[in-house]
Amino acid sequence: MLFLIFLIGGTTGLSVEKCQGSQSGVSIDDFSLSPDLVVVPGKVDINLAFTTQYTLENLKVEISLEKVIKKASWLFGAITAQIPCPENLRAKSCVYDDVCAMLGQLDIDCPATIGQHTVQETIDVPLITAPGFAGTYNVKIQLTDKVSGEDRGCFDILDLYITRDNN
Repeated sequence: MLFLIFLIGGTTGLSVEKCQGSQSGVSIDDFSLSPDLVVVPGKVDINLAFTTQYTLENLKVEISLEKVIKKASWLFGAITAQIPCPENLRAKSCVYDDVCAMLGQLDIDCPATIGQHTVQETIDVPLITAPGFAGTYNVKIQLTDKVSGEDRGCFDILDLYITRDNN
């Protein structure tokens, strides 16, 4: 989960959308970050409200990340580069086979019941030493039922911005 939160760096232009064609039973009701521009290393306050139409259990969560090299124009789509999961974060993988372990890190009881849930967390964002990491990112979060393989939700988080502390 820290991997996802790390990526949600600045909210200038940030948008969260349901993936095209997703039959999501999860909706994001509210999402905000403070400060608006996250500086690495640093702290970020996350406020998230979401509603589920089913119990959150037996789900696999896959997170994919792209760095935006060039934003989309009226003529061409964005040029992006797929990014592997950062190794120096607590999350060592972009695939979580146990959604309950992920929710437990956020103090949400699991299985999470049908209804509205809120998350209010302050996260320490670690120092990232990789050159060129600062910039704009797009993130896709896919929820899949581990038993049936059915799509249980998919969200695109677009235009996330992170930067480095130059001090």
